[in-house]
Amino acid sequence: MNVEIKTFTPSRNNGDGPRSLPRVRVFDGSGAERFPAEVLVDGTRIARVVPSPATIDAGDAQVIDGAGATLMPGLVEAHAHVSFTHPVELEDIVACRPKRTR
Repeated sequence: MNVEIKTFTPSRNNGDGPRSLPRVRVFDGSGAERFPAEVLVDGTRIARVVPSPATIDAGDAQVIDGAGATLMPGLVEAHAHVSFTHPVELEDIVACRPKRTR
């Protein structure tokens, strides 16, 4: 199975104006299934999400066709050790280091 990953990084320069992303599938991280929607991004903020078939009147926003791609917000704490399920002291984590081999 081939998977194409595209990234969309909003500009920190609000002078670029808003961007509308129609025909995307939104993954919101809530545990719910992805859903088809249109998303309006203004600067670095998600300004509005409207489930399809409704659309956003985005005025003169730049339109970037999502073409059915999945859109999700940026990840927070993307580097986590989920195997550490109990609070531990630093000494406990250090003790888990693998032994060096030559």
